[in-house]
Amino acid sequence: MDLFVVERYEGDEQGPSSNISDTKSSHLERLLSKIESKKQQAVKLAKAEEARKQRKEKKKKKVRSTKDAKPALEKQKSVKPQHKERKMKPIKESSSDIDGKFTVLGSDSLGTKKERVKAQLPYWLANPSVVSVDLKNLTVSVDDIPELNRDLVERLKQNGISHFFPVQHQVIPWLLEAQSKPPQFWPRDICVSAPTGSGKTFAFVLPIIQALRNRLIPHIRALVVLPVQELASQVYKVFLEYIGVTNLRVVCITGKESFQQEQSQLVRFSEADGKFHSCVDIVVTTPGRLVDHLQSTTGFSLCHLKYLVIDEADRVMESMQNDWLYHLDRHISSDNNRRVPPLTIRDVSIRHPPPQKLLFSATLSQDPEKLQQLGLFQPRLFTSVVNGTTPEEGSSSEFIGKFTTPAELTELWVACELAVKPLYLYELLNEGNWDTVLVFTNTTEGVHRLSILLKHMFKDKKSVSEVSSALQPKQRKVIFERFASGSLNILVCSDALARGIDVPNIDCVISYDAPKFIKNYIHRVGRTGRAGRHGTAITLVENRQIKKFEMMLTQAGKQNMVKEKDVDISSFEAFEEEYKTALTALKSELEREEEMRKQIRKKPKKYLQFKNKKLQGVTKPSSTLTHQKKFSAKLKHLAKDKKL
Repeated sequence: MDLFVVERYEGDEQGPSSNISDTKSSHLERLLSKIESKKQQAVKLAKAEEARKQRKEKKKKKVRSTKDAKPALEKQKSVKPQHKERKMKPIKESSSDIDGKFTVLGSDSLGTKKERVKAQLPYWLANPSVVSVDLKNLTVSVDDIPELNRDLVERLKQNGISHFFPVQHQVIPWLLEAQSKPPQFWPRDICVSAPTGSGKTFAFVLPIIQALRNRLIPHIRALVVLPVQELASQVYKVFLEYIGVTNLRVVCITGKESFQQEQSQLVRFSEADGKFHSCVDIVVTTPGRLVDHLQSTTGFSLCHLKYLVIDEADRVMESMQNDWLYHLDRHISSDNNRRVPPLTIRDVSIRHPPPQKLLFSATLSQDPEKLQQLGLFQPRLFTSVVNGTTPEEGSSSEFIGKFTTPAELTELWVACELAVKPLYLYELLNEGNWDTVLVFTNTTEGVHRLSILLKHMFKDKKSVSEVSSALQPKQRKVIFERFASGSLNILVCSDALARGIDVPNIDCVISYDAPKFIKNYIHRVGRTGRAGRHGTAITLVENRQIKKFEMMLTQAGKQNMVKEKDVDISSFEAFEEEYKTALTALKSELEREEEMRKQIRKKPKKYLQFKNKKLQGVTKPSSTLTHQKKFSAKLKHLAKDKKL
């Protein structure tokens, strides 16, 4: 308001006063001084801006000396100076007003690169026990673990096992030591992340058998959960092999047998006391089938459960089929003494310890949020590291979660074009002197198409077959047996076979379709190079996928372990005619299959029409096998009479 002065009229009798002129002059002086101060501030800002431009010009001259920086400099001339010019003025004024006592938001961080935030892991995840991946130089024999029962040692020797793998000679003594402690010392849970084929199954089978071998009354004391039927059958056979020296009983419930048969294997009813009694000590199962028995099998009790083993734990946790973990925890917690209370001297002495959880996987999740849902009790982590290196101090967050593969495995990748991708595969199969090769695709349809194509290309040279979720378990079993015996050379499959399946003596694994995630890659290549044997893994990567594939390897710390392999394209001309003939045969075979599917789709319509209109008086009986046969025979007889 210095530009406006209000003078009040106080009457003619007072006359003009000299104070009025003094007031005007003082206001004018103040205005002039403020104008002068603003001019000085403008000069200072202009000088600062000029100095900034000079510094920027010097930097531009340095950049011009390099030829590659010219396009970037032209963009900076047209855009960046104006953008920075608007933001620098208020920063200069505000910093001068506060005299550098406070940090101006945005002033120091403009143009600076932000530091990467390191994950703060729990202590047990950040300080693991390191397991070597070298499966050749074995130093611990089966006699070097004195706590292990001699009967089990003798059985190992009979099966040709003389030395323990690294994960075995570290985990087995630790579990045996936990068993020897008084019951007041509750056993800690463990998580084991080791390469595929490193012997993780033995690491929990042997300690569990030794811990339960002296039991008097059968109760379910060990529960082993696996994601698929084939894996469950595989672990079940290992248990059968080594419980022969004891009186323990093990059963595999995966849905291959009827529900009533499985119930009779699990529990029996005693008319003497009118109660159900357990028939087994160890149960190997899948998540879905476990929930079925928890809900529908009377007398199925886990109140004596001592061990809960989750193999391929990351896949089991991700699927959460039928929310099995919730039902299992609810069943175990129904006995109040099985809940984990605040640990006091009184609670430890009077309560039973919770079942010890043993988690195993080649790609175990390091996400604390996912592991939290398992309710682990003071867990300990055993994890592997390449070539025996150990994590440096303060770098544990970088060390944890790096997936490893066996040291005996040779990993390669081939850049290829999509149009001639089958020719790359055919060349690799001809070039390599391999007896058994596993070929992975991403889809079930891709498995079928590729297997037909390879059959027509190889003809009688090599035998080719396929395995996917579209086949029945019995069909898959027959094919696995042929492949394991060596009568089948090339097996095309999907990721359903990528986890845990132990087919011995696989010479090479080829990923025809590049895996989308690093976990899929680890489990695929882990089908070869198992138990100390040499193996080769090759991934066909399309040109548009190379960048993504390299990024995936970098995130897993494997960018220097997977080498690029060159394929001679000139050799494709030699079998170009075979390829064209195979494509024609593939097209005709797929058309014939489609025609068969159309005919099958038409049959149910006739059946329903026949059932609804012509056989209204016939009702289907119960679903037992005998009634089904009688009912189908009656339908055929009536259909013949009606000439349908």
